[in-house]
Amino acid sequence: MREAAESGLPSSATAPQRPSCTKKGIEIDYNRAAIIENFVAVFSKAVGYTGGFKIKAADHQKKHVGLGSTSTVMMAVATAINEAVGAPLTNAELRRLIGHNYVEETADGKIAFGFETGVGRLRARTAAWQ
Repeated sequence: MREAAESGLPSSATAPQRPSCTKKGIEIDYNRAAIIENFVAVFSKAVGYTGGFKIKAADHQKKHVGLGSTSTVMMAVATAINEAVGAPLTNAELRRLIGHNYVEETADGKIAFGFETGVGRLRARTAAWQ
């Protein structure tokens, strides 16, 4: 995956294994499951998908140090689940869906939306430049 390689991380460190579609529920093998659960819910609603997923992902294990692991993992997961359901969204639509619904996990395993972490404010500023 090109995005992972360009981030300076080896693609094997961020690329999820091909997710599988399930009849219902979400099974996530990743230590930051809350961010993936949030995106799966957003994605499913956006495309009208009513089934579930089995997803496995990995990253460099360094949280909140500015290396872009959340964005990289989210783009990899988004691309993989999009392809698993027949690619109803373009890459640009996936990036927009992630950006407008960006979250980070908190110390207690919950999620904080982008505006609360500072990322959303940056996204809002740069959107005006596009």
